[in-house]
Amino acid sequence: MKYSSKKSFSLLSGSILISLALSACTTAPKEPPSPYSPEEEVVLETIKTEFANGNYKTLITQIKAEPLMLTGSLAFRTEALKFQAFSECVSKRRTACGKTFNKMLSGNPDYTLDPAESTHPTWGPVFERENKKVQASRLRVEKQLSSQK
Repeated sequence: MKYSSKKSFSLLSGSILISLALSACTTAPKEPPSPYSPEEEVVLETIKTEFANGNYKTLITQIKAEPLMLTGSLAFRTEALKFQAFSECVSKRRTACGKTFNKMLSGNPDYTLDPAESTHPTWGPVFERENKKVQASRLRVEKQLSSQK
C-alpha cells in the first residue's frame, strides 16, 4: 500500500511540475505595436532627451525644423508638438505654448495628457484652456453641420 501511495504522490507531483513548466512556456502578453515608425522613434528619443536635459530652446527649434512634422504620423506630430508646448511653457512663453497646444489639439482633438502631465502647474492650465477652446469650436461646427441637414 505504501508503494502505491508513493507512486500516486509521485505521479501527482510530476503532473504539477509538468503543468508549472508548461505554464511558464506560455508567452507573455504582447505590448501593443508602437504607433511610431523607426525614424519617428529616433527623433522622439532625441526630443525627450533634449527636454530632460533642459535644452528647451534647442528642442523648440529642432521640432519646428523637423521634416517629419510635415510627413510623420499623427501620433508622432502630436507627441512632438506636446514637447514643444511643454518647452514653451517652461520657458515662460505661454502665448506660444497655448498656440502649440491649440495646433496639436486641432489635429488630434481627442488627445488627453497623462494624469501627471495634466496636473503640472506650468502647462496643465494652458492645455486645459486650449482644449476647451478646441472642443467648443468642434461643437459649433457639429451644430452647424447638423442644422444644414
